[in-house]
Amino acid sequence: MKLDDLIITIAYFSIPVQLVASLAFYPRLISMPPHVLGVFILVALFILCCGTGHLLRCADKADTTLFHIVQWITAGVSIFTAVVLLPMIPLLMSEVDEGLERMRKLDREAAQGDKYTAMNIMSEDKAERMKLIGQPPNH
Repeated sequence: MKLDDLIITIAYFSIPVQLVASLAFYPRLISMPPHVLGVFILVALFILCCGTGHLLRCADKADTTLFHIVQWITAGVSIFTAVVLLPMIPLLMSEVDEGLERMRKLDREAAQGDKYTAMNIMSEDKAERMKLIGQPPNH
């Protein structure tokens, strides 16, 4: 048994498990656009295939027909994932940029709202203080 291949296998198998688990624990991910979900699944499958190759190496099965079949499947899944992913990268980056810009806009609006809220509170507070000392509030 090769310890390095065992460690790589464990890491490779844990990644798809984490990806699939994230779909269960974060339900909003399941509602992502189908093309994004497809890439998500392809990446998980690609990593699982890589892990299977290392598992077979770990079990000293690198000279078997099964190992070569797994390697060809891994090659096919890898190239398919790369081809599908290539045109999507600019689209995904654009969606990330748009999301970040929406967050910045909301932050600015919230900060502006906080400023107005603080001003209103200070104004109300001042009016209350003026009443306490018997002076009419200035508006």
